[in-house]
Amino acid sequence: MIKARVFLVAAFLPLPLSAGGWAAFEERCLLPYSQIFAPHADGLQALDGDGRFALPGGDVLILGDFEACAVENGPEIAGAFETWLEREIAAGRFLRDEDGSALSTTWREPRMRVTLMPETNTVIAEETDLES
Repeated sequence: MIKARVFLVAAFLPLPLSAGGWAAFEERCLLPYSQIFAPHADGLQALDGDGRFALPGGDVLILGDFEACAVENGPEIAGAFETWLEREIAAGRFLRDEDGSALSTTWREPRMRVTLMPETNTVIAEETDLES
């Protein structure tokens, strides 16, 4: 009986899209790139043959080759991106580029770029050909 109540309460709790989508982006895109590893879709179901994978909550992970990784999310992802970027700028790890994207500083070679595309609610991490 107690398990059923816990399940019912948990079933009605709101799921924050930005937290799930952003957490998946950090785990599957940002962290691997920061360590010069390839992003991954381990354990996810492929949606098509174009590198799109289903994430919990309806978000979508998009993998290019090693050079690009993205998550499509709800409009709330913009706030998560801005919060992350402010923290990273304060730590000296990223700077805001003139186009509004985040560009890594000299801690990583080659540098990486993180871009928010608000028109499609997508955040993208990609390796650049820029050196310090």
